[in-house]
Amino acid sequence: MKKPDIWMPLYIGDYLADTIGLSHAQHGAYLLAIMAYWRKGGPLSEAEAQAIMGSEAASLARFFNITDDGWSHSRIDSELASAETRREKKSQAGRKGNAVRYNCDSTDTSTGSQCDSTAIANPRSSPSPSPSPSPSQSEPQSVLASQTTPDQTRDDLLAVPEFLDKRRGSRLPDGWQPSPELLAWANTECPIVDCVYETEKFTDFWRSQAGAKARKTDWDATWRNWMRKAGENGKGSRENGFIAIARGYTGD
Repeated sequence: MKKPDIWMPLYIGDYLADTIGLSHAQHGAYLLAIMAYWRKGGPLSEAEAQAIMGSEAASLARFFNITDDGWSHSRIDSELASAETRREKKSQAGRKGNAVRYNCDSTDTSTGSQCDSTAIANPRSSPSPSPSPSPSQSEPQSVLASQTTPDQTRDDLLAVPEFLDKRRGSRLPDGWQPSPELLAWANTECPIVDCVYETEKFTDFWRSQAGAKARKTDWDATWRNWMRKAGENGKGSRENGFIAIARGYTGD
């Protein structure tokens, strides 16, 4: 028998229905035994069963069929067979997909469009023996395949779409300063706030930040909120601070 999948199916309802009367120690021994059974891919030998379940082996023997071949478990055998069947189906589909792609590679460009329309996607084998794949896992792959052209580079495919990039924001640009319009707004809305002092604090703070927190979609709005908070807290009020920074823009 081939090596089983690394994921063993455990149906909680079925398990509890059969084992509800077991003690904690018996649950632990039984779970270890069926996990070892799955990993081995077949019956446990007498020595293996005794080593795994120890003193609980006798009380757990009713869950197994004990023969000269060892301790077999009908449910685990059934799940192993199902997993092998699914794996073989995926393997066959993969071989068909490879054959179609090979034939397309050997066909001249005049018939290439037919190959594109009839190609069979090669499913990615999953280590999990779950009965059916999730639609949400398979659909994005087919969408990507249908939108990809040979001329597209890896960087093109990995590039962040423009609308998503804008939503992520950007770091505070080097040399950023509030515009004359922002200064006029601050003079009206936050007259007690020293714009020079608070802008220096603002730029130092945001340039020292890292990660997503340091990215903003609207730095002007972020600056206005900073000034509002400074005014509400009664901080940053230095005499003639606004006049000083305003002159830097007007040239007075």
